[in-house]
Amino acid sequence: MGRDAIEELAVLPICIGKRVVNLLYVDNGSGPLAKTSLAALRVLCAAVGRVYERLILERKRSSRPTPG
Repeated sequence: MGRDAIEELAVLPICIGKRVVNLLYVDNGSGPLAKTSLAALRVLCAAVGRVYERLILERKRSSRPTPG
């Protein structure tokens, strides 16, 4: 992404169910990625996937015609 020196990077999937809907790219510049940082990012990606799912369900509910 325009940096000259990257020691380590990770591309983590953001999924809804078993479908990958986004990718999260992370690097720490010229330093290594800490294992604890990667673990936290995996948890974050799982949470983002759940939020996406909730937003989609809320949008579907709100777009249903009201009975009457």
